[in-house]
Amino acid sequence: MNELAKKADEKISYKNLVEQLAESQINVNRAMAGLVGKVKDVAVKVDNVEERIANVEKVLDKRVYLDAVEKKELTKHVKDKIKTYLTPGTDEYKKASRYLYNAIWGELKNRYNVMSYDFLPSKYFDEIIEYVDKWQITPSLQERINKILQQA
Repeated sequence: MNELAKKADEKISYKNLVEQLAESQINVNRAMAGLVGKVKDVAVKVDNVEERIANVEKVLDKRVYLDAVEKKELTKHVKDKIKTYLTPGTDEYKKASRYLYNAIWGELKNRYNVMSYDFLPSKYFDEIIEYVDKWQITPSLQERINKILQQA
């Protein structure tokens, strides 16, 4: 009879163990469901933060202007470009260089929709330098400069 009692106790403890495991699994499932909901909430918040950061970056891209070093380098590129058309120190340079300066600076201001080169966006610095380096005088400007030089 002792053995029968032992087997009955084993069945009961086995049954209790299975019930405890099932209850634990239910609790784990509930906890997981709660975590999934919280993870979704966090994901939505992260998406919102990323969107806000992107908006701030867009604003900053438009409002971060060339710094002093970039302005100096840009001015050097403009001067170098003008030197390809006129020789510095000559009468021609003195009479015609301002037209070239005005043309280049004017085109840059129009291209980037700014009132002054002080407001050129730093984000586009490399693009601006490339534009100046590739800039070419228009036929009408060349004709105007030729007329000015002939008047002398």
